[in-house]
Amino acid sequence: MPDVERVKDESIELPNAYRSWLEYWETVQNQQATNCCNSRCLERAELGCLVRNKKTQETFVTALCPLCASDTNKKVHITKRLLAKKPYTK
Repeated sequence: MPDVERVKDESIELPNAYRSWLEYWETVQNQQATNCCNSRCLERAELGCLVRNKKTQETFVTALCPLCASDTNKKVHITKRLLAKKPYTK
């Protein structure tokens, strides 16, 4: 289970076909977001968020609750299968 950190990168643009990162995540994962993808949280996922794998520095999109999404100092542990690759950007 990779440790990831929240990313505040304004250069990563949401593809035009989606209204939110949560919609992007739900489409790529082919499932509706219900629970926060942080394995240590039991709250409802309401936001699609950009996260970066601490080891590989790869950026992904995942579904998080508002608390996990807003607290950038909180460790977030997400099962690899719940990480959607970020869209390609120039």
